[in-house]
Amino acid sequence: MPLGQSHNSHADSSRPPRRGVVGVIMEQGKLLVIRRSRLVRAPLKYCFPGGSIEPGETEQQAVLRELDEELALDVTVGKKLWHCTTSWGVDLAWWQVFRDPSQEPQIAPSEVDSYYWMTAAEMQVLRDLLPSNYEFLKLLAQQAITIDEAP
Repeated sequence: MPLGQSHNSHADSSRPPRRGVVGVIMEQGKLLVIRRSRLVRAPLKYCFPGGSIEPGETEQQAVLRELDEELALDVTVGKKLWHCTTSWGVDLAWWQVFRDPSQEPQIAPSEVDSYYWMTAAEMQVLRDLLPSNYEFLKLLAQQAITIDEAP
């Protein structure tokens, strides 16, 4: 099975797959990482910000909405970095996004417990990192995925 594709034996093949987006922000070699709230799926896990695509939304619209909902960030969408299917059967699109550096994230406690700026190496050693994030970081280290510097 190709890297980034995972098999989910629990998925109901009669329903369309859930779709989601991830927003990747890198500034000065550090990535914006959140720790999920206790109130959401995968509570207290670390990951990049993101979430479900709502009906009628494009991937780009969804990533803009998710960064606003989770961190009150008004971002600009850059390039699509990667695509995978998670072990939970979520069809996930990874987008690079840019923020105005003067704008500090403000967490939405119902969705986000805390946020951090981490290097890829610091992220890779987190015990509670979501599995698809490890795959992304592995591809980033192999330079199969490249992240542009902020404009």
